[in-house]
Amino acid sequence: MEQASILTYLAVVAMMVLTPGPNLAVILQSVAARGWRGGFGNLFGIAAAFYFHALCSVIGLTLVLRQAPALFTAVKALGAAYLIYLGAMNLRMAWRAAGRESAAAPTAAATHSTKGALFEGFMTNALNPKVGLFYLAIFPQYIDPNESVYAKSLLLVTIHASFAFGWYALLIVGFDRYRRRMGTSKSMVVAARLVIATVLIGLGLKVLIT
Repeated sequence: MEQASILTYLAVVAMMVLTPGPNLAVILQSVAARGWRGGFGNLFGIAAAFYFHALCSVIGLTLVLRQAPALFTAVKALGAAYLIYLGAMNLRMAWRAAGRESAAAPTAAATHSTKGALFEGFMTNALNPKVGLFYLAIFPQYIDPNESVYAKSLLLVTIHASFAFGWYALLIVGFDRYRRRMGTSKSMVVAARLVIATVLIGLGLKVLIT
């Protein structure tokens, strides 16, 4: 890939990654619940889902979704329902935290346990068909007919996944530090949970109506 093409592709990927969306919301709720380990568990799942979408695009599954409106809508609905479910879970945790004498940061067990975080991250990204359609639209512009489609697609998705991993990793570390600082304040913990729940539910509803 020529240098100019790399820079152009990076610019497109950067705009996609830096725009707040379901992946960021899921990571923030996971850090709030489990600490940085949960956030990185999500992140590895999200990265794996990028490769899943790339594979689907290359073998044509995404094209099938694009040409089958009912199936596309069903996948969107599943993704939206999952986001709303995560939002509801945060509302429940906010309610529980509000009823405690102290809503300090997550317990040691919750902080160190990342069970389900990898699955959460993967499902959130995998159930977003727009990612696959993005690859379907963008990959042909950077793949020469004489090149290996699989090898070039692997390079392109790796660039995307690497940029996303670096950006989200910075956010995870930063948000975890913030979480630790405000951990002794019950009102701050409850407020953070409510904000995250609102964002997740709002994103889920937005996915449903767009």
